[in-house]
Amino acid sequence: MRIILLSLFVFFVLIFAGFFVFLKTFDADQYLPPITQHIAQAIHRRVSIAHAALGFHFVKGLSLDLKTLTIDDDPYFSRQNFLTVDSLHLGLDLMPLLFKREIHVTHVIMTALKVSIIRSRDGQMNVQTIGRSPSTVFVSQSSKAVIPSSTLASAGALPALLVKSIFIDHARVSFEDQNPQLPVHIVIQDIEAKVNDFSFTEPFDFTATSAGIGFKAHLRDLLTAPKYDFQLQIKGMRFEDLFDESAWPVVLKGQMTGQFLGSGQSFEPQAMLNNLKGEGELALADARIEKLNILQIILNKLNIIPGLADQIEAALSSSIKDKLGSDTTVLDKAQTKVKVENKIISIQDAKCESKIFSLTAQGSLGFDLAANIDVKTYLAPDLSDDLVHSVKPLKGLLDDQKRLLIPGRVSGQGSSMGYQLDVAYITKKVALSEGVEQINGQLEKVLNKNPTVKNILNAVLGGQSQPDHTEADNPDSSESQPANTEDQTQEQPTKKLLNNILNNILR
Repeated sequence: MRIILLSLFVFFVLIFAGFFVFLKTFDADQYLPPITQHIAQAIHRRVSIAHAALGFHFVKGLSLDLKTLTIDDDPYFSRQNFLTVDSLHLGLDLMPLLFKREIHVTHVIMTALKVSIIRSRDGQMNVQTIGRSPSTVFVSQSSKAVIPSSTLASAGALPALLVKSIFIDHARVSFEDQNPQLPVHIVIQDIEAKVNDFSFTEPFDFTATSAGIGFKAHLRDLLTAPKYDFQLQIKGMRFEDLFDESAWPVVLKGQMTGQFLGSGQSFEPQAMLNNLKGEGELALADARIEKLNILQIILNKLNIIPGLADQIEAALSSSIKDKLGSDTTVLDKAQTKVKVENKIISIQDAKCESKIFSLTAQGSLGFDLAANIDVKTYLAPDLSDDLVHSVKPLKGLLDDQKRLLIPGRVSGQGSSMGYQLDVAYITKKVALSEGVEQINGQLEKVLNKNPTVKNILNAVLGGQSQPDHTEADNPDSSESQPANTEDQTQEQPTKKLLNNILNNILR
């Protein structure tokens, strides 16, 4: 028995020793050309792997290590890499592959993954051509073969793939929209991503985090009709760190906080945009809009009334003029609620506040940059008071909080997008205010010449008893009050009634 056991022990030692020697001497690189060509035929992109090595651990099992994996971009979009991975480590379980024809990957670790997504000027995306015939002919390079478009890997011939865990470290994802109307370049770096129980047939969860960004998604039915629900959270990320605004006509800076809950279908770009829906909110603190002075634009637009803009300019204090001379708008805070559906972003309850004005907005912005947004601008009460005292016609624009209300609209598409005042509202309010003032002035003169009639009207309309005629007829009485002071005439029932009548007539 001891001889049998010893023989078995020696046998297994020899097997493991031989297997160990095999792994150490096995040249995996010699299999890279057919492997990369097989992948390239499936995705119609050139693929390159610098080095491959097999490994074995008594606990972790068989492993495969790849160095410098690259996938070229479609030449129509760029001559750069679409995807790059510095190192890729896979842990493999052999038994399911041998007996069940299933690939069980115990774990995947990717380091320094870089993905570059590009949307061209004509609206096409480079991810759309993966797996399709190339839009232009590949140019052969010494290290990479030209991929014939006639051969494709059969997806049905691949064994089932299950991955227990995927971990991605120090990833970088960039998105470049080459739309000439509003080019967008977003770069998110230092991403850590995790996937547990990845499967093409069963649902699984995906999480990713970066500085100030958290993303969670639940995916299902990847092979048939991909569907997903996701949650995006932003906390403390600066807007200028996320977007490259060098080509923008207006620059926005500020610290972002917000969240968005959504769902979608498909990974084909157009279908994905068509099915994307969700809602959320976003807030900006310590915000600045450079290359744009909102208040200056709005006040300049008031030249719709001849001479009004010049009067406003003369009435402004030196400190306000200095702020209007700047090309920057400083906001104390800004926030909005949004809803996305049918490729339209609905803007709800948007608010911006600064020390000299605030504004509210609601409307829609399409994915095609078609805007239709109503904007109401409120000047601060102290600024409004100064302007009204100097420019009387503006009084008609005061709201119940003694703020000048200037409504307008942002409309147009792309570079033709612009802001226009609600001319009908402003001219009506200003004309109404002027008309009431003029009629009130004439009525005041008439009533001042007939104090008895004036006092009787005030008493009747105010619900008071008729005053003593002797006292009313005596304007020099010590108990009588001046009849033409502004404070008193504003309180007189006669003037209130007249204002209501005129407002209803002229409205």
